[in-house]
Amino acid sequence: RKLLPGAQTKLVLRYSKRHFFQYSSLDNSNPDYTTQMDGFNFKTLVLDDEVDITDIISIVFKKEGVMHTCFNDPQLALKAINEGSFTTILSAISMPGLSGFELLKKVRATGSDLPFIFLTAHSDSENIRAALKIGACDFIDKPFQTKQLIETVFKSMEVGRRLQRLKQDISEEQKLQDLSSIQKLRVLDLKK
Repeated sequence: RKLLPGAQTKLVLRYSKRHFFQYSSLDNSNPDYTTQMDGFNFKTLVLDDEVDITDIISIVFKKEGVMHTCFNDPQLALKAINEGSFTTILSAISMPGLSGFELLKKVRATGSDLPFIFLTAHSDSENIRAALKIGACDFIDKPFQTKQLIETVFKSMEVGRRLQRLKQDISEEQKLQDLSSIQKLRVLDLKK
């Protein structure tokens, strides 16, 4: 279904009154906004088969300065995730073609530990347990409040920042160990 920009604006404004945020126009001309913490750049992938939901999240993220890209097709989102440019994933659970659970399993199968947040209209304890077992870090219930959305995403960004920093520290430690081993070999070669 394709709506005119004015119709989209009215739709989002009606929805926003229930969710405690406002916006004046829908501008998808530049989907990327920068978020930085301690020199780290963060980019959130947003996936929901409902265009209205991704539009609303995009508006909120733009207002908060969160760098993001929205997808309405799980297969396209998976392809983008595999290209490795995201630090947080915000995904619906129920979608045609590939569920959020299946997407998370595929992401974890690659060895990725990206923070993964689920958007769900049905947050029962079974879904929560299943998602946590396969590696989700949090849930946001639909309909969501802006404050909850932003707080959850920023918490996951902090987790992502810590993971990146830990990986860098491990990498630097490994380089130092490798360098130390090379130096020891050189000393042994010199003694010969």
